[in-house]
Amino acid sequence: MLSTANFGRVCSVEVGKTLGSTGAASGIRLTKHRIVFTVDQSLCGPPNTASILLYNIGPTKSAQIKNEYDQVRVTAGYKGKPGLIFSGNVKFTTTYREGVDWITEIAAADGDRAYLHSHVSVPLAAGRSAVDALDEVLKSMPGVRKGFIQLAGTTYLRGKILSGPAHKILDQIARDNAAAWSITNGTLNIVRADGVLPSQAVVVNANTGMIGAPEVSGKGIKVRMELNPLVEPNVRLVLDNNNIKIQATQLYASGPKMKEKKLVRLDPDGNYKVFKQRHQGDTHGPDWYTDAETVGIGQPIPRAGGAR
Repeated sequence: MLSTANFGRVCSVEVGKTLGSTGAASGIRLTKHRIVFTVDQSLCGPPNTASILLYNIGPTKSAQIKNEYDQVRVTAGYKGKPGLIFSGNVKFTTTYREGVDWITEIAAADGDRAYLHSHVSVPLAAGRSAVDALDEVLKSMPGVRKGFIQLAGTTYLRGKILSGPAHKILDQIARDNAAAWSITNGTLNIVRADGVLPSQAVVVNANTGMIGAPEVSGKGIKVRMELNPLVEPNVRLVLDNNNIKIQATQLYASGPKMKEKKLVRLDPDGNYKVFKQRHQGDTHGPDWYTDAETVGIGQPIPRAGGAR
């Protein structure tokens, strides 16, 4: 059931050559057409991705998207509180017919070019720190901004050479600091396992748009809610542990096989960290939700296949 605070879906897709904080410097903005999107974001793998379907936008706009533009932004939510849910580079586009509709499909990735093509080869003198190393790495990653960074202030006793793919060096910097790194909407964040982004915590319950009950497993706690652009990797989610315990009890009672499985540990205060999520929306259909997978703050982040 839609919470009373969340009425009136809004969505816009901007496609252009350069995209700043105010939108496309040159390009098109679509709000009236049917838009279907899936945005996947995670701490545990290659760049975040988006699949965007644009219905009946016409051959001129479709050709521009395919031949001229290389950046895309998706803003979605509800009237009065929409937010950016994806910003990245266009990987490829295609146009096809489905029944009476012509669909332009965009496949995009967030920080994909920097992830695949950035390479570092610089000396780092003794006395410099992990923050200095990070700054050198960022110089090689055009289009990626420095965000919330949790790194130790200790300095290197010996000089070293930073050499290799930028994402590999970021892997090492993060491991050395018991942290995980991610690029979300063009912003690089490095957050410790016991840390979260400094943004406001997102409270998820039946009154704020939770759909169904949280699902608990050995990897974490998954919760579905009405689409919420505030939810992103490393954000703090506040959940009601009673809802989770009820679901866990039902699983435990479902049979002997479930009794053998170890369920994830609950945070005593109901504070959880998002490590994986999906925004799913259809401006002309029923889908309009966010699925978030979480663990208690300070708990290990589950690693999926293909993870860093």
